[in-house]
Amino acid sequence: MIFNYKGITSELIFGSKTVLFLKKTIDTIYMYFNINYIFPDFRIIIHPDYQKKLNVSSETRNGFIMLCTDICDYKEYDYYQKITWQFSHELVHVCKGYKEYRKNWVYLPDNDEEEILAGGIAIRIINDLFSDYDYKTNYSKTNLKQCEEKAESLKNSLHII
Repeated sequence: MIFNYKGITSELIFGSKTVLFLKKTIDTIYMYFNINYIFPDFRIIIHPDYQKKLNVSSETRNGFIMLCTDICDYKEYDYYQKITWQFSHELVHVCKGYKEYRKNWVYLPDNDEEEILAGGIAIRIINDLFSDYDYKTNYSKTNLKQCEEKAESLKNSLHII
């Protein structure tokens, strides 16, 4: 099944739970950024360096949301908690960049305001949808405390769909 929802597409085969949570994540983040239209040409793919390099992280670049996750035994990408975690973070960058008409997608340092916002929104979504998912075990950035504080401050302004 090809994923196509509000301008975000993918040729990856996602499980039904993953599709559900991708849609919830898109709706939630679009609402936060007051986006009522769709993006042109943003695709979800597996990061081309995933499994080739140690410590490669999901990222957004040039029309791609690149995730770092394995395919399940039944040939679908259905590690829905991990996918939701990575996707929500990257979708914040997509939305903020799109609102700012960003042409170049560059690496942001951990202390960048947008990076903290992306981490905070991802934490809010994960805590609301999957309270048992331990995102901290794979968290590689130095801004965890700042992101958790941002997540707490978003309790009343980020409404999980």
